Amino acid sequence: MTNTHAPYALLIDVGNTRIKWGAYNLVTEDWQDKGTLDHDALAAWLTDNPLLRDARLLIGSHVAGAHLRQAIDTASQGRMTWLVPERQSHGITNQYQAPEKLGPDRWASLIAVHHLSPAHSLVVNAGTALTVDVLDEQGVFCGGLIVPGLQLMLASLASGTAGLPRQPGEWQAYPDNTGNALYSGAIQALAGSIMQMAHQMLQDGITPGQCVLSGGDADKIAPHLNLPCVIVDHLVLDGLACVASDLFKVKASS
Repeated sequence: MTNTHAPYALLIDVGNTRIKWGAYNLVTEDWQDKGTLDHDALAAWLTDNPLLRDARLLIGSHVAGAHLRQAIDTASQGRMTWLVPERQSHGITNQYQAPEKLGPDRWASLIAVHHLSPAHSLVVNAGTALTVDVLDEQGVFCGGLIVPGLQLMLASLASGTAGLPRQPGEWQAYPDNTGNALYSGAIQALAGSIMQMAHQMLQDGITPGQCVLSGGDADKIAPHLNLPCVIVDHLVLDGLACVASDLFKVKASS
């Protein structure tokens, strides 16, 4: 449980499928509590929640419906700060054409990886969408890909074709039934997107030192990558924690 006597930040990652939250101790710089919510459970979680009332900082990343953001803003009485990507901050230089258009979840993940282990990195979030971002060892975000995630890819095949209804499947190197062919094809497509970006880095003289994966399908994709990989749960929350720590230090020194 959260020690409300210590200054902490309540961090909220509002994703397309789920909401992740964490209470981060700003003094010891470690997690005191974490949890996950379905979207329809948010209203009950927000009601008279002492985590909201007692948090020193409230910081969030939001990529889902506007009504979820509004509910959090209302419950926090406007104290929530929503992460907005910048050209340069928290050790990251953002080379996106319009920096503020980068998804805040991607921005938070880049911050987390650079703080975790500065290296030429592929930063992958495998959720509703798969994002594959290139971060160099100096903290320069070079750019990245967005492709449909595993479930979205399978659902699009089911809805867009008459002869490929949604059906169970599992990984098979040489699929011998339709369910396995759909599942294995989707996994290969996702792994191929990551490996193609790694190949592009090599062509440009940037040897990928690590591939950091997060998201619900990370463990399904990692075995099919010919790269040194690490899976980090709640990477977006880790990035929000870095932001909170930086802000707390600034406030403490002012």
